[in-house]
Amino acid sequence: MNDVTTRVLDELNIIPGTTDRPGLSRFDEARYFINAFCKRYISEDYEKVFAMTDAEQWEYWKTVDKRIFDFEFDTQEKAIIIPEIVDTSILDQTPVFTTAKPDPDFETIILEREGEVFPKLIAVSIPKAMDASLYQDSGMPFHIYFHPSLGQNTTAYYTATSMPERESLKSTVDQNFIPYGWDFLFYMIVKNITYRTGTNMDSSGRIDVWAGKGLLYQITNSSRNLVNVIPILDPTHNAGDFENPTALLQILQEIQQFVFNLRGLENQEASIVGATAISAFSSGHLSFNNLLRYAGDSTDTDTFFADTLQEVYMFDAPSGTNDQWVALANAWAQKYGEQKVVRGYSQWKPTNVSLLLGSAQQVEEGKVIVNSENDNRSFALLGAPFFKNAISGGDWQSIHQVIPALMLNDALIRSQF
Repeated sequence: MNDVTTRVLDELNIIPGTTDRPGLSRFDEARYFINAFCKRYISEDYEKVFAMTDAEQWEYWKTVDKRIFDFEFDTQEKAIIIPEIVDTSILDQTPVFTTAKPDPDFETIILEREGEVFPKLIAVSIPKAMDASLYQDSGMPFHIYFHPSLGQNTTAYYTATSMPERESLKSTVDQNFIPYGWDFLFYMIVKNITYRTGTNMDSSGRIDVWAGKGLLYQITNSSRNLVNVIPILDPTHNAGDFENPTALLQILQEIQQFVFNLRGLENQEASIVGATAISAFSSGHLSFNNLLRYAGDSTDTDTFFADTLQEVYMFDAPSGTNDQWVALANAWAQKYGEQKVVRGYSQWKPTNVSLLLGSAQQVEEGKVIVNSENDNRSFALLGAPFFKNAISGGDWQSIHQVIPALMLNDALIRSQF
């Protein structure tokens, strides 16, 4: 694997819809990051920059000696809204909204895999405080995040096939959409690892459902020390090798080796990968389901499913997908032991949700129901009543977007990491 972080930052730094990249514009999204950066580093210019037009702001920004989308800039401590369980001693636990100030401190590196492979790019975020030498024998802990699969989105983003002037979204180097097109890098990396202004609050103090997923903020707030991995999905192959347990285990070994080398442990060659959690949002479960199906096929995959994969989380899979995920996750957990963790968070109740709960237990709106017989299983039904006063809109799409932006924190707090 090759470190291509500089190239990715160069691509992100030339925003579509500017004089340097004319055509279909993404400046409305980019402004949030420019303004947040300016407020932190160039505070004396913030008010005038905030009031500038897009064209004026872009011309100003070209004079600033700092990349807009430097993955390390957005680590400032700001208040965010996060659900918290006050009483964890009961089986029907009620999340309440509170504020916290996590200050994520990660080194995010984009790795490119060699050859004609899918996915081609992988975003890897490593806690700066992680002492790699501690994991030479046990392997590093990982969290893998499957963002929504791409087939449903190609007409609106990524390749923007139905939009005029979409050439501005192509890579500036090779004029291809994939994998270095601006939308792929922005929506799949930047918008997932962070909140766009360092907080998920809007101006009214409620949750901004489009602020991003804030994965690194949630990991930090949970006080868990693990490496976050995001495969950049491909429109035609989706998660590709991440859907195959043998290939995925090898990829994690290569990422781990890269991190060892990065931290000065060049001679370390650990084949063991640490405990791994995988979560998926929305139709990202189509890829996740493909991976879990291997768990029942052969003992050849036991190394991954028994030794590596320890926890699986569902974030609002569509009603047509969540039943399949529950069945597959339950089958994996039943086969490999009670210590395996399965947690679901959704506004839709799977018809087979009883597989995750103890006998006679029922889901309740706005509560995390913990299995009475095995607290490594749980399900939370989080619909409009739960989010009524927390977000600006109560439509299904708003709830859909906000669940993964909040509930990874809960899953990791309950985790074995």
